[in-house]
Amino acid sequence: MGPRAFLSVYEVNLGDVFVNEIHKTEVVIENRGEIECKFELMPNERAFGKMFKFDVERGVLAVG
Repeated sequence: MGPRAFLSVYEVNLGDVFVNEIHKTEVVIENRGEIECKFELMPNERAFGKMFKFDVERGVLAVG
């Protein structure tokens, strides 16, 4: 079996967002597979997509 990556949440509700407001949330990626899992955040070219920042955009998840 290959890598099996799971996110800690299915959906993030940001509520009412205001201009220049900073909202932080944590989403954990876990590899439940039997081999390492490579991941990469895909660029979002939509109008507000560039306003979102992520601490880690790509990496390798170890098993477990």
